[in-house]
Amino acid sequence: MGGKTRSSPAEWLRTAFHDAADHNAAQGTGGVDASIQFELNDPANAGATFPSVMTQLSFYLMEDITLADLVALGATLAVGSCSGPTIPYYYGRETAAGPSAEGMVPEPQHSTESHIEKFARMGFTTTEMIEAVACGHTIGGVHAAANPTITNETFHHFDSTRSYFDNNVATEYIQDVRLNPLAQPESDGLARSSDTRVFSVDKNATMQAMANDNQDFLDRCEAVFGKMFGMVPAGVQLQGPITPYKISGSFWPNTRNGNFVLPSNTGSARLYGQKGQWASFELGYTNRDGSVGTDSSLLVVDPVREMFNGMVEVRDFSSKMVPIPPATGLGSITINVVMNDGSVLRDEGEEVIAFDDTILMDIGNEYTCKYGETGLNMSAHVLGPYDPNDKVEFLLRNGVAEVTAVPATYRGARDEYYNVYNIFIPDWTKYDLKNNAGGFGARLTRANGEVHKDLKADAFYRMSVIQKCVEGAEIPSTTAVPSGVIARRSRQTQAPCPPGKEACDGRCVNTQTDLEHCGGCDNDCSALSDGYVQCIKGRCVLGENLP
Repeated sequence: MGGKTRSSPAEWLRTAFHDAADHNAAQGTGGVDASIQFELNDPANAGATFPSVMTQLSFYLMEDITLADLVALGATLAVGSCSGPTIPYYYGRETAAGPSAEGMVPEPQHSTESHIEKFARMGFTTTEMIEAVACGHTIGGVHAAANPTITNETFHHFDSTRSYFDNNVATEYIQDVRLNPLAQPESDGLARSSDTRVFSVDKNATMQAMANDNQDFLDRCEAVFGKMFGMVPAGVQLQGPITPYKISGSFWPNTRNGNFVLPSNTGSARLYGQKGQWASFELGYTNRDGSVGTDSSLLVVDPVREMFNGMVEVRDFSSKMVPIPPATGLGSITINVVMNDGSVLRDEGEEVIAFDDTILMDIGNEYTCKYGETGLNMSAHVLGPYDPNDKVEFLLRNGVAEVTAVPATYRGARDEYYNVYNIFIPDWTKYDLKNNAGGFGARLTRANGEVHKDLKADAFYRMSVIQKCVEGAEIPSTTAVPSGVIARRSRQTQAPCPPGKEACDGRCVNTQTDLEHCGGCDNDCSALSDGYVQCIKGRCVLGENLP
């Protein structure tokens, strides 16, 4: 995960450690408190990893969810997503108001005595220090861009299974396989022998035990990371642990240029702790009116895959860019699990993933797009019938999760089912909508008081999904125009595409560079979770892979 030159789980895990590194167990200060967001200029936090992760995590800020809790949650999920142990998750952390002092993080070039002292200040024993380093270095690696004195490889892996949470980091060390750039002989210098010096503090006894038994390795990692994630300032009382639902799911549909679809990589149904207990695990859908959906081509479901050492079983689903008919809409995705004893698995209604298609943001570049340097065109579709007393607002969220509501204007009918509402902002920078931290959504308040929202499951759409307006996109005047004056342009039969372009969603695109149709009409790069993404030569390229 993360591409050839990065590992997203490793970055999320490393962020939690660097954030926790200022903890003083004796004084009850520091710990996992998201202070790292203010410490990005600390030499220990050099490189693209930490700014990128904090941008990703901050996008999931919601009411009653702190950034500090998201740091711990991200690391917990990172470990489990790579087949690591299931670490109990506790919540209630408070986010720091500012940075801690520099020099708190153990760095490779520091002496062995310094490592021991810093881990001890955090509350770790010598054995736990060795475990924390080994467990932290079973995924990911070192980047030459941020650590040129350690490696000249773009991404130098810690072990031969850099995306799999296992004890290879220990076995290869004990077998003297020197893949780990930090586990080189001490004669190579402090930085390149940092792990070697830590591992050998107890004459390799801990590493030998971890190398001998992968389950012992996983058990030790669960314990030491559980302790690290629980490092909080005195006075903070964590609550939990949270027990996942036995059955649950989520999906993020998109509307692009009038087509409502379930893109790939955005929907999943999950079972927790049910391995070996179920006979069938199928998915279906209901229409807007609650009736059972019968179009077998609309929902494409992938085979079962496992996470968290089989504790979590997942079936991903999408519509493969097949538009959902506006006449019937979408009411829910249903997860249908029959157990071995013939009973049906249910858990507090989580077997039904409800969806409200009353208002839909349209993030296609004919409707919501960047116009010129600072102009922003935004559109949403509202289910009829039209009522002049309905209020539609676009919700603009800045990089610190402050939300501004901007009233929208009725533009006219999209078709016989939906109406179009729109705003044009001449200068979107005044709302501090940072490209990878800012977000947006839409809210409808009906005349009778009913409220409907499209906020991408309350996480908001990222500003980075908005592309430049295509030729012919409807850009409203910056002054108010009576809705009766503006009519939606009629659709015409599409002419053949010129050489080098392909017809996708009613327009001609270059599938080598188009973000929404990268490498083909059904491959949407913008559906990926990371905001740093481009389409290069028909491939979705993330983060540090960008040229």
